[in-house]
Amino acid sequence: MVKIIGVLIEKEDTEGLPVFDILLSGNESVLSWADSLGLTSEFVDRSDGYLFSGTEIRDELRNS
Repeated sequence: MVKIIGVLIEKEDTEGLPVFDILLSGNESVLSWADSLGLTSEFVDRSDGYLFSGTEIRDELRNS
């Protein structure tokens, strides 16, 4: 698994991104972006429990 740093929905192509088989995200905007580029994506529900939101994950990584 590769963590993609940055805001994907601001990119208009995949240049500079790692090659991946599937993009997993809980962000509908990211999934729409992937679909617009013809990329395979899958929604991952992360609304249950601590460390499931992107904000919580980023905060935890900053503090570790």
